[in-house]
Amino acid sequence: MEVKSSRKKIVGWIVTLALVLLVAVIPTTEVYTTQIKIFMMITVAGIMSLVFELLIPTVPAILMPCLYVITGLVDTATAFKGWTGEVVWCSFACFLIANMLTRTGLLKRIANKCIIITGASYTGIIFGIFIGGIVLSIISGGSTSMTFAYIAFGYGVCQALGLKKSRASAGIMISSCVSMMMSSNFIYTPASYGVMFGAVGESLARPTYMEFLMQNWILIPLNFIVAFIVAKTMKPEVPINGKEYFVSEQKALGKMSSDEWKMVVMLVIILAMLLLEKQIGINYMYAFLAVPFLFFLPGLNVGKFEDIKNIKFETVVFVAGFMSVGTVARSVGIADLVTTVVVPLLTSSNVWIIIAIFWLIGFLINFLLTPLAAMTALSAPIASIATNLGFNPTAILYAFAHGLDNLLMPYERSIYLACYGYDMIDLKYFAKVMGYKAIAGFIYIMVICVPYWKLIGLL
Repeated sequence: MEVKSSRKKIVGWIVTLALVLLVAVIPTTEVYTTQIKIFMMITVAGIMSLVFELLIPTVPAILMPCLYVITGLVDTATAFKGWTGEVVWCSFACFLIANMLTRTGLLKRIANKCIIITGASYTGIIFGIFIGGIVLSIISGGSTSMTFAYIAFGYGVCQALGLKKSRASAGIMISSCVSMMMSSNFIYTPASYGVMFGAVGESLARPTYMEFLMQNWILIPLNFIVAFIVAKTMKPEVPINGKEYFVSEQKALGKMSSDEWKMVVMLVIILAMLLLEKQIGINYMYAFLAVPFLFFLPGLNVGKFEDIKNIKFETVVFVAGFMSVGTVARSVGIADLVTTVVVPLLTSSNVWIIIAIFWLIGFLINFLLTPLAAMTALSAPIASIATNLGFNPTAILYAFAHGLDNLLMPYERSIYLACYGYDMIDLKYFAKVMGYKAIAGFIYIMVICVPYWKLIGLL
């Protein structure tokens, strides 16, 4: 196994170096400048190190902005601008909220209740997990940490029901992950859409939490369509009824503790600030960042040191580091380069064709780049292309992001790889469910979302 892994890394390094050299030997022009060439060499090396898992993500996240400065592409303030942006601090805060929800037991209480309400048959469990995923995404800001915790909850459900690696276990595990990930398509999440709008920069205004919801609430039914697909395609050979288990688990939690009630108050305050961001004039970042820390103060004292200690700081560094890709790309003129090359090829003015093209770009780029890397590297060029074609870049970016949300293999996104790593999902079942999800998602975007976006003036 070690030999195989070593060979894979050697091949990875060879391919990475070959791609960097290929970029280096391309002659410079008025459009493909020396600055762009240097930027591409550094960025290709960093992204390929992730694709082939040559380095832990923190390493390129630190090295890339450093190299952008050392090579004279940009100054320090530009290269490390991501560290002062709202996305990084919101990601940090969302991890904190997720840890507080998990430790106090509120996460488990919410998830159990959703499954009990939906009946706790196999279909009920799947729909309950999807409903719980939406609720938890709303109150945690789509935190990656919360998704990991919810996947662990899904694994616990499989164990409690005595499931081995099977269709049934695959459905439950995939649902625990997909339900959280899909919710970010209509709930503004700093670690996904925040990154995308941050990469585009000031040329495109970030929608408020409420504006984003009004533009994308139409996607909520898609979650339940996918839940139905999972329930039908992964239906177990022997009927499952877990109501007794979930009821007993809920009883074991007892009455809600004072900490849980304080958490509820905290979440209501955060949600109110998000929904009223425009009216109260306070950036959504402070809802995520300031409010949880207020609950560390004496008298409230919900937050504990372990909640901060258990934050996945490596992920926060990764987000901050890769935010520099979009910032520096704008600075050296990557958007102009891509626009010059691509716009003449997109001669169609048909909005459905343009939406389909960028959805497919998002879907296919998953095979090569992580969604975060794709968002930071491509969002600004795509926005520029959309503007030049006469379309609202926001809608085009939404289509691109929806494409990124779909994949076929777990390696394409770390969170799915973690889910697959519990060894409760057969690869053929994973590919089957995700394939159906992608087809359903593409049809839904084209048939439901595009007409709605046209109706509200987004297209």
